[in-house]
Amino acid sequence: RPRSLRRVADSVWVAYMGREFNGWIELRMTGLKKGQRIAIDYSDWTNDDGSYRPQENNSNFEDLYIASGEGTEVFRNRFDHHAFQYLRIRGLAEEPAMLAGYAIQGGYADASTFECSDTDLNAIYDMVEYTLRNLAFGGYVVDCPHLERMGYGGDGNASCRTFQTLFDAAPLYMNWLQMWADCIRDDGGMPHNVPNPYPAGGGPYWCGFLITASWQTYLNYGDFRPVERYYPVMQRWLEYVDRYTVDGLLGRWPDTDYRGWYLGDWLAPEGVDYTAQESVDLVSNCYLCECLDAMSKMAALLGREEAARYGERLQALRTRIGEEFYDPETARYATGSQIDQIYPMLAGVTASEEVPKVTQRLFRETRERLGGHIGCGLVGVTVLTDWAIREGQADFVCSMLRKRDVPGYLAMIDRGATTTWEHWAGDRSRIHNCFNGIGAWFVQALGGIRPDERDPGYRHILFRPQTPAGIRWVRATKETPYGTAAIDWEIAEGRFAADIVVPANSTATFFLPDGVRTCKLDGRTTETPDGRVALAAGRHTLACATGHGNR
Repeated sequence: RPRSLRRVADSVWVAYMGREFNGWIELRMTGLKKGQRIAIDYSDWTNDDGSYRPQENNSNFEDLYIASGEGTEVFRNRFDHHAFQYLRIRGLAEEPAMLAGYAIQGGYADASTFECSDTDLNAIYDMVEYTLRNLAFGGYVVDCPHLERMGYGGDGNASCRTFQTLFDAAPLYMNWLQMWADCIRDDGGMPHNVPNPYPAGGGPYWCGFLITASWQTYLNYGDFRPVERYYPVMQRWLEYVDRYTVDGLLGRWPDTDYRGWYLGDWLAPEGVDYTAQESVDLVSNCYLCECLDAMSKMAALLGREEAARYGERLQALRTRIGEEFYDPETARYATGSQIDQIYPMLAGVTASEEVPKVTQRLFRETRERLGGHIGCGLVGVTVLTDWAIREGQADFVCSMLRKRDVPGYLAMIDRGATTTWEHWAGDRSRIHNCFNGIGAWFVQALGGIRPDERDPGYRHILFRPQTPAGIRWVRATKETPYGTAAIDWEIAEGRFAADIVVPANSTATFFLPDGVRTCKLDGRTTETPDGRVALAAGRHTLACATGHGNR
């Protein structure tokens, strides 16, 4: 029901529903005359003075009810839906007898929970989780549920790890991956959005969704069917990529009647030039590294002889990226932006001896040029998240997430957001899939619950919690095909203590804090030369020193 309903002009009412959601309204009215027209339109937001602000292209999102003039009349649009938190009713002289909102969601079961001692981080996690609920209602994940409703591959890639961590959505991905396989062109080209492809914007990160999302689906759900079914389609797309590879690097391919633009990152904060050609080319080729890495692994699982060939191509591409885009004197890749510094490290391009220098430049640029804020967009947030999970960079992520001004998630929340926005500054859509890639970090970094690609689907679980400054405790769970994996850890008086649950028919490895080699496991002192402790199915208690890092 609305939080507020007020008359703003003669026969004009504005309702505030309390939070953004995707769905219908039900409007009950009395005393209408036959043929009387009642118009309802919808919006994400208000103007700064609190007055109603129509949505962009608002005329496309108006409902019109024509009255019968008989008794109590009920309008509930079963032919369309809207995403909004404000609505305006025009043509109604008296307050409606009843107004209610009904959310449309996909009904996917929760697959994770997260809570920690930092209430701001909890609020960000809750906002991301609630946003994603509103984006998956038709068998695939849309960018936004009102302005476009498009199944963009870039948005899909950016949110894949998060969505599959937070929800039991294996059927959605099986459905959507089949759609992508259906949409490959005769020449091997892929669109940027599926279904209903048309000349939407994107780039390689969008077109390669079938490869990386199939691999993630296998990793997170243990479902091998996408790999078996769509491997030949993936090969055809990589053959298309080869036609636009010059001197070992992928270049821009032509626009078509089903695909436009050529992007690297998308919608980074103001002041970050994510459209610079060298950044676009670096990001696109780093993503191709991810595709070749996944193809090599999938080919090996299928027993295909080309597994080694994909591995060789991957190494050659990594070398060319380093030669073309890296300046060893300054430790800078391409433009030196966050995504340009991070993606080569994530994609295995950066030599191990160069990683400390590249990382320090990243930290310095973030501190000095970005004021300690997130400096990337749709692709970059996920690249940052994946790298931070893998490399234990929880303090770096926390320092950015705790910023309360633009760009930042807390800036959205402090301005009344209940869902994540399309633009960091709040332009256009305020329920969007741009920046939700961060969601996996809460469960997989702070909670430390991760799948093991050598035994996917959480049959073997990696518990590797990160303990950034200021976080005293974390409670997280992950539903797996074998049951609930859970961790409840706390730091107190210089000691790390955790309760851990390993599901039946699973096993796990627990990684002690950096530098720690002794712990008390289930009441017994245990020595481990590599800081790893094997856990059988069941409930365990573990206590040890806090160590000297958060990895």
